[in-house]
Amino acid sequence: MSNNKRLRLERTLDENIIQNWFDDFSSDEESFGEDSDSDEDIVLRSDHDTNYEEEATDSEIDEVRENADNFYIGKDGKTKWCKIKPPVNVRTRAHNIITHLPGPRREAHRKKSQIEILNLFIDDNITRIITHCTNIYIESIRDKFQRSRDARLTCVTEIRAFIGLLYQIGSFRCSRKNIHQLWDDSKGNGMESCYLTMSEKRFRFLVRCLRFDDMHDRAVRKQFDKLAPIRDIFTLLVDNFQKYYCPSEYVTINEQLLAFRGKCPFRQYIPSKPAKYGIKTFALVDPRTVYTINLETYLGVQPDGPYKISNASQDVVLRLVEPIFGINRNITGDNWFTSMPLIISLKEKKLTYVGTVRKNKREIPKEFSPNKQRVETSSVFGFKKNLFTMKNIRQFQIHSIRWRSTATTHSPHVSVGSPPEVLDETNDLITAKHYSQVPGPMPWPIIGNTWRMLPVIGPYQISDLANVSYILYKQYGKIAKLGNLVGRPDLLFVYDADEIEKVYRQEGDTPFRPSMPCLVKYKSQVRGQFFGKLPGVVGVHGEAWREFRTKVQKPVLQPQIVKKYIQPIEEVSDYFIKRMQEMKNKNSEMPADFDNEIHKWALECIGRVALDAKLGCLNPDLPKHSEPQKIIDAAKYALRNVALLELKYPFWRYLPSTLWKKYVSNMDYFIEICMKYIDDAMLRLKNKSQSVNESELSLVERILANEPDPKTAYILALDLILVGIDTISMAVCSMLYQIATRPEEQEKIHQEILKILPNKDDKLDASKLEKMVYLKAFIKEVLRMYSTVIGNGRTLQKDMVICGYRIPKGVSLSL
Repeated sequence: MSNNKRLRLERTLDENIIQNWFDDFSSDEESFGEDSDSDEDIVLRSDHDTNYEEEATDSEIDEVRENADNFYIGKDGKTKWCKIKPPVNVRTRAHNIITHLPGPRREAHRKKSQIEILNLFIDDNITRIITHCTNIYIESIRDKFQRSRDARLTCVTEIRAFIGLLYQIGSFRCSRKNIHQLWDDSKGNGMESCYLTMSEKRFRFLVRCLRFDDMHDRAVRKQFDKLAPIRDIFTLLVDNFQKYYCPSEYVTINEQLLAFRGKCPFRQYIPSKPAKYGIKTFALVDPRTVYTINLETYLGVQPDGPYKISNASQDVVLRLVEPIFGINRNITGDNWFTSMPLIISLKEKKLTYVGTVRKNKREIPKEFSPNKQRVETSSVFGFKKNLFTMKNIRQFQIHSIRWRSTATTHSPHVSVGSPPEVLDETNDLITAKHYSQVPGPMPWPIIGNTWRMLPVIGPYQISDLANVSYILYKQYGKIAKLGNLVGRPDLLFVYDADEIEKVYRQEGDTPFRPSMPCLVKYKSQVRGQFFGKLPGVVGVHGEAWREFRTKVQKPVLQPQIVKKYIQPIEEVSDYFIKRMQEMKNKNSEMPADFDNEIHKWALECIGRVALDAKLGCLNPDLPKHSEPQKIIDAAKYALRNVALLELKYPFWRYLPSTLWKKYVSNMDYFIEICMKYIDDAMLRLKNKSQSVNESELSLVERILANEPDPKTAYILALDLILVGIDTISMAVCSMLYQIATRPEEQEKIHQEILKILPNKDDKLDASKLEKMVYLKAFIKEVLRMYSTVIGNGRTLQKDMVICGYRIPKGVSLSL
């Protein structure tokens, strides 16, 4: 070791500082105020302020001065923080080595279904206690009922069903709905599982009678425990949380306010929370899986006895993290929890800590307060043995100070000036697994995984990407990589809903969609002169996409515009139904290529909306060279062959293949058709009276009236045709299939339509569509369960952690 390194180590290893911490730190407990032993309704204002940034006063800013030596001195005059970074060429610290693998344990490994997993947590002991205590209360009130059956005793099976209903009602976000609406089946709005499980009257009775302890000795237990009514159940439930799961390497600790305005001696008032009033609970949670590891309800000052505990922040944390003592986990907390003695105590338990710090901590140097001379968004680091602190100014007089004990040095990826969000994100990127470790098919030398897409020898059919995605999910789980594809970036399939949400949230206002590279080349190179600065919304990214969308979104998304097309679409649909009658065979079945007829119907509907024209695609026996037949042929070609251009080896990028030439020819024809009908709409618009109200104009006419360049209408119509035919067709095919295979639902829809349209010649309008509640619910459920697309594509614009892996910029995601 060099002399300079040895000197730096000697300066940072001052053993007296730890002793000074203990001598200087106050032993006073933080309390939430006085509480009462009675059942009076007491509301206490909580001092738990979790703001990460604190505003500095002018006096604090003015008194900051810089030290000339290599140390920052704390406000206590004793604590030293070294300015020089300790050596980085050291082996991995013991506290950063995971010794207990995260995930399910014990019986949880063998459980597969949701009900089996739920029974692990709400087990037989819990349901027996609830059943027994509820029956005790029912026995005490039975005499008040005229009919004994109205107050019959409950059983374990019924209690389990009752808990299941509560879970289902909550999962559908119906907890604040009137109970009668959930059981009301007269209008099809009720929840079938509710009224088939038990009557509304019985459910209300159980809600009233549900008890979690023996009412006879509760008064005695409440003399020394405010949580006596639920203590046993609460303890058993938390024990089960800890028994069946080992948390991942990072856990978080914070408080939660459970909204409650009823009578309670330890009800809290926290004005910064949405509910403001409620019961405060401290929680230890695994953020990766959103799994709760430990809970502690804040009860204020408990009566003397076995349940009287300290409410100091350090003691709260140590009690919560007790289940993970000694297994090398990192804890993240806010400034209410953070203190130097806490970090030292956690280190002794083989736990590390990251958290913001309140500015009144005596160990913080004055240099870490806001400084008028310091550049905004700059960072200051101070180092100590097994601990370093960082401070970041996001804007003038607003700052955040953090202590971290996970490492002795700051990351080389973190530069001075990094905001707090970047520091957190960088920490995740450093600890994530490498991209090469993402599971997926092993590539072959030279040709990679491209051979898997080849006909005959390849196991994956490129024309059936949905099946390829399903195979990868079954083989590799929530994330799978199809890498080393010749001529294109890796494909990363992500199946975890939480991770998908994270990708969407970080993409900003201008997402990058890696879709339709052939369309991108057509718009930007082959016909770049035509599209110019108006590339449309399909196959376009960034500012160009946002600008074009801004131009057209107002007329496209207005409800009154949508309502204008109810009658035209109904006319097309009526004609299509007549065609269906003609196409039926002797068994009243549709032909095998019925999906092609639905494509024609979708094309005709899009023509009414995007082109203001009747294309005639549904007419039977069209001449081969007629315009409608040419449009149908072009649409068929686009639906069947674009996937081959997109997913097979892209020779067309270098040499114009026959497939590519045909594609360009089809696109040119679509543009020709769009221009023809849009120009006709322009003539009609010019011939209309100047006094015509804008609400009377069609979608195309509105765009032409508001945009000086008709290309906007041309390109919007082209994009609607390109993406609308397949999407609409697949959605309708799916809905028709689902309704055909479900005769009970089909009959309910039929009866609903008969009520609203009793006569054969009745016409649809917006008000009648609004009344078709069950039909709309059926359509929504079909779209939820059977999506019209297999996923959404995104290309990462920066490195990101997904499912624990560091995914580099430029990788294409299939979500």
